[in-house]
Amino acid sequence: EITTLLVHKKQVILYGPPGTGKTYRANNYISHLNAHGYEVHEESLLDQRIFSVTIYEPRDGHILDMIPGTRFVYDWKGRRNWQIYFDELQEGDVALAYNAGKVRRFTTVVRCTRKEVDSIEFEIVKQFNGPSFEDMKNDSGLKESDLVRIQMACGLKRLSQVELQRIIALSEGLTYESLGIELKKIREKVPNKEFVTFHPSFGYEDFIEGLRPVITEDGTLTYRVEDGIFKMFSRRAFNVLAEKAGIEERWNESENIPYLDDAKRKELLNVVPEVPFYLIIDEINRGDISRIFGELITLLEIDKRYCEEHEVMITLPYSKERYAVPPNLYIIGTMNTADKSIALIDAALRRRFGFIELMPDYEVLRQNLMSKDTDLQEIYSLSIDLLSFVNQKITTLYDRDHQIGHSYLMRLSEAADAEEAIELLIFIWYHEIIPLLQEYFYDAPAKLEKILGKEFVEADGRSPRFKKPLFGDDFIQACSRLTEKAGIESPGGQL
Repeated sequence: EITTLLVHKKQVILYGPPGTGKTYRANNYISHLNAHGYEVHEESLLDQRIFSVTIYEPRDGHILDMIPGTRFVYDWKGRRNWQIYFDELQEGDVALAYNAGKVRRFTTVVRCTRKEVDSIEFEIVKQFNGPSFEDMKNDSGLKESDLVRIQMACGLKRLSQVELQRIIALSEGLTYESLGIELKKIREKVPNKEFVTFHPSFGYEDFIEGLRPVITEDGTLTYRVEDGIFKMFSRRAFNVLAEKAGIEERWNESENIPYLDDAKRKELLNVVPEVPFYLIIDEINRGDISRIFGELITLLEIDKRYCEEHEVMITLPYSKERYAVPPNLYIIGTMNTADKSIALIDAALRRRFGFIELMPDYEVLRQNLMSKDTDLQEIYSLSIDLLSFVNQKITTLYDRDHQIGHSYLMRLSEAADAEEAIELLIFIWYHEIIPLLQEYFYDAPAKLEKILGKEFVEADGRSPRFKKPLFGDDFIQACSRLTEKAGIESPGGQL
């Protein structure tokens, strides 16, 4: 049933009372599919270093007038807030010089030939037509970088791979080869499963993207757009799918999702079943679903996914990047109906998700709570009858969504004998089941008494008065009288 809904909807929610195995089913489903990570091949600088150096004319010299082989001294005094990069710089390292004067662009490749305590000697390698500050500010891959945020006010900075990649892409006459750089092919294991739990303070900024305060290397407080778990997982799913389809395009960080021609789109869709990615959202109804998903709610529909017939792309509000949901990304959510009824879920969300109800399953208990030890089996049967009795009362006095799931009793299977099983059952009864019932019927002590019986609690006006805890045979006999008094058909079997 889960598979059918994921094929036709791409997302499903498992819902039911607490303890009915929703999260277990979600994880177990993926495990049975032999879900695993995928190996992707990436190009990396590894330990190769490339720096940017900001030149202020005329103080640092007129580097545009210098020919290859000319050397000049770069005074390091007054630039100590970038000392971390000064310490990394070694003789022979290459840097891209940014002319901060009237030109305001990258213009020159230089090489460190000598480093002193208060100065660096650079040699001109070549001139090139690099990106201006405006070019970088408008580039999707650089606009959120430290280079742009500090307006190139860094004396010296080691470039990240993405920064270098974008500067080369925006330049004329600049290549990895001309910089003496060889990109290394590396293999990376990419997991195809993520798990996230929604809660009242979880928002769009955590799920898709949002502004986050960041302290830069010079101690300045700034803000940058950071990707949320769903956006990062979407990028991962797309890149693995593209590699599987033999497509060169990649969805890089801080970039738009790639545009593909019709032939490549067809190839991509053909391999979707081979590289599924699963996001499990636990307690999905505990968050503000409409606020968390935002405009993403439309993109989740199967025919509006990336490369599908009615594909929808949006521009994200913070990064201004083009975004779509990959066709190989599946969502399995879990929902506790004791927290919020399915009837209260946003209608737009309900249309886009498939729903599977999971209720207390006594057959699961009968299959797992079995023993050749007669005494132990009697405790197992009593515990199943007890749970069935409590749930019948809850359904009558409250509703079916607040029943108690079978997983509360599953740990009884760990008992070595009847005595240990009784101890476990006492713990479950007093520390898990009764507190849950207390929460359900906090303002209705009379109903609580009808469920638990006077041997465990009595209604005292508007408050319940709990009896002293019972142990051993006294507890077992009290539970037996409770189930016998109800005259129910025993789901646990003959005692």
